[in-house]
Formats: sequence, C-alpha cells, structure tokens
Amino acid sequence: MKNPLEMRHHTVLGLGIEGFHRLAYTEWGMPDAERTLLCVHGLTRNGRDYDRLAEHLSHHFRVVCPDIVGRGRSD
Repeated sequence: MKNPLEMRHHTVLGLGIEGFHRLAYTEWGMPDAERTLLCVHGLTRNGRDYDRLAEHLSHHFRVVCPDIVGRGRSD
C-alpha cells in the first residue's frame, strides 16, 4: 500500500461559462483527517508551489492544493 502521507494527484469535473473542464489538485495527508487545509496559488503560479509546506503539514492535516483553471494540470 502506498504511504498515505505522500502526495496524490486527482481531478474533478468543473462547470464554467464555456462548459465542463478538468480541475486538477494535489492532496497530501490522510484523506479522512479531522482538518483540511486548502492552499490556493496566485495568478501565475500552480498548486505544486506548496509541495514542501504540504509535505510538512501532512502529518497533522489533509492538505489540498488545486491548480486553478488554466494553470498546472488543470484545463
């Protein structure tokens, strides 16, 4: 079994003005953790900017780092 504290990549289907698009995010920590942190990047960046912080905090929180639409692995 993969270490539950390691990063995991996921996608969800989002709906915008122009139709459906794929929204990618990286998740760290236990999926059923009591608390979740959401780390959202700025205009020209992507969710992977938080890798070091998320890895460190994953021992205490579930950390979700999305790639906003048009950035990183998102459509």
